[in-house]
Amino acid sequence: MLFRIQFSITVLFLTSVFLRAQDPPDPLAIAVTSAMALPSIHFPLPTAPTIVKRVNEVNLLLSVTNHKGRFVQNLNPTDLVISDNGEPPDKITYFQRQTDLPLRVALVVDTSDSVVNRFAFEKRSAEAFLEGILRPESDQALVVSFNQAPTMVQPATHDLFQLNKAIQSLPIGGETSVYDAVALAADELLAIPDSQPVRRVIVLVTDGADNHSQISLVRAAEHALRAESVIYVVNTTALIVSDLEREADRAVKYLADATGGSTLYANLDRDVAKSFQKIQQELRSQYAVGYRPRNLISGLLFRTIRILGPKGIRIRYRAGYFVR
Repeated sequence: MLFRIQFSITVLFLTSVFLRAQDPPDPLAIAVTSAMALPSIHFPLPTAPTIVKRVNEVNLLLSVTNHKGRFVQNLNPTDLVISDNGEPPDKITYFQRQTDLPLRVALVVDTSDSVVNRFAFEKRSAEAFLEGILRPESDQALVVSFNQAPTMVQPATHDLFQLNKAIQSLPIGGETSVYDAVALAADELLAIPDSQPVRRVIVLVTDGADNHSQISLVRAAEHALRAESVIYVVNTTALIVSDLEREADRAVKYLADATGGSTLYANLDRDVAKSFQKIQQELRSQYAVGYRPRNLISGLLFRTIRILGPKGIRIRYRAGYFVR
C-alpha cells in the first residue's frame, strides 16, 4: 500500500512517479529545478509509527548554475519564488550566499570486489577532498564503508588524522549494499547534535549495482530526505553498457536528484580527483535558505518544495521534506 502525496501544478500535466527499488524511475522525472514542474511523489507507509509535529523551520541548500554550468553567485532572496506544498512560506528566516554554515559530511565508500583496481587512488582522492573542505573549528565528517553490509568505520569527528586513518584502513571485497549504506550515513548525520542550521552532505563513491541491501531504493531516499542531506555520487563505473549498469546508474542518479545533489562520472583515476574537486567547489558556492512554512497542520507526512528563479538559471535542491 502506498501513501500518496499529490502536488498539482496548473497548466502542466504531471506524471505520477512510483519509486520502486526494482525499477527506479528516470531521475529527471524527480529533479526539482527552475525549469521543471515537480511530479507527485509516492512513499510507502512507514513500517513503524511516525510521530508528526510542527516543523518550525525548513533549511535548504541551493546549487545555482547558468546555461554554461557555471555557478551563479549574485542571487538575492527577492530573485526566488518558493512554494511549500503549493503555498508561499510564512517567513524567510535567513538567506546566505556562499554559505559558511557548518558542514556535516558522510563519506560513503564502496569496498566491494569490483573496486580493487583503483581503490588506492580513490582513497587518496577522498583524503584530499576532506582535507580541502573541512574546517576543524566548525565541520565534522564520518566514514562509512560498504560491501555486503555497511560499516561505520569512523564516527563523526573534526580530526583529519583520524579520518585519514579510517580511509586507509578500509577493507576490500564482497558484494554491494548501496541503499543500506546511504541509510546508515543519513541516520548518523542526523544523530549529530547541532543547535544551529548545518549542511549535511553524503558523498557516495561506488561503481556497482546494489545486490545485497536489506532496504529498497525508496527507503534509502527517505532516510536521506529525513536527514535533510544532499547526496553527491562519484560513479566510478568504467563503462555503462549493460542493463544492470544502466539500472544502477539510474538508481544512484535518483538518490542524487531527489536530494538536490548531482552525479559525477570518474572513468579514469584522474576523473576521481576531478569529481571530488567539483563537489568541493559546489559546496563552497551554495546558497543556504531557511523559511517557516505555513498551514502545517495537516495529515501530510511529506511536503513538496518548488523554487523558481530568474530565467536562464538552474536551481538544484531537495524534492521536499518529511514533517517530523
